[in-house]
Amino acid sequence: MQVNVKKVSDISKLVRELRHQKGLSQEKASALAGVGRRFFSELERGEKESLDLGKVLQVLRKFGVKLTLEARTGKDPHDEL
Repeated sequence: MQVNVKKVSDISKLVRELRHQKGLSQEKASALAGVGRRFFSELERGEKESLDLGKVLQVLRKFGVKLTLEARTGKDPHDEL
């Protein structure tokens, strides 16, 4: 599965979907990922734009997600900069 991430809520949806696929509660998933239940809940809700990136990556790794960043080069009119 490939997800085009443009905002925090895109990651949130993926984490929530993967947790449901594995049949885990937030409490169990957060314990397995080594993060607090509150952090995990905030990540899944996607309401907070500022989450600890290290912890987000930790959760993604535990769910088997490989994160790849692609830097756009050239003069694409859709590029931000």
